[in-house]
Amino acid sequence: MRIRTLIGSETRSWDPEWIDFFKANCNTLFQTALLLTADALRAEATLVRIIEELDVSNPFTQFDFGAFERAVVMRSIEKPPVSSPEVDCRARFMLQAGLQPVIQLDWSLRICFVLRILLGYTTAECAQMLGMDERGVKILFQLAVVQLRQQIAATGSSDEVNRPQRVRVTDVTG
Repeated sequence: MRIRTLIGSETRSWDPEWIDFFKANCNTLFQTALLLTADALRAEATLVRIIEELDVSNPFTQFDFGAFERAVVMRSIEKPPVSSPEVDCRARFMLQAGLQPVIQLDWSLRICFVLRILLGYTTAECAQMLGMDERGVKILFQLAVVQLRQQIAATGSSDEVNRPQRVRVTDVTG
């Protein structure tokens, strides 16, 4: 991963607190970018660009994590995918299992859901970030919840078919 190379190659000039921060938070920030872009290469490039733009000559105590996270978010949602509406298949497997249904949402629904639920932005903040009114954000969020429920229900029913049946001891012995 280019992020590890970027951080590792310049460790001599970086404050140890910066290195500790990146070790502790890069995976989370990458997964955030991955959920927003649905593209592993684009998510990595986004995070690398943000890290490269970061002024690590300042003391870590002056660092604003919220602004850093917002920069990752804004860079990740700048352009919707142009090449294909399909999710990068690598992206799906790089996410924690519980987040995999989220990456299957349509682009605008996924962005809205991630911003509102996973990152905790208010409806007004989401509306500003997405360039729409609050009503539009609420509609997208409701549609995202419906689509997620449908995906989970579909997955759950196929799991029921494929899941081995439990055998009780009394079924075998008596």
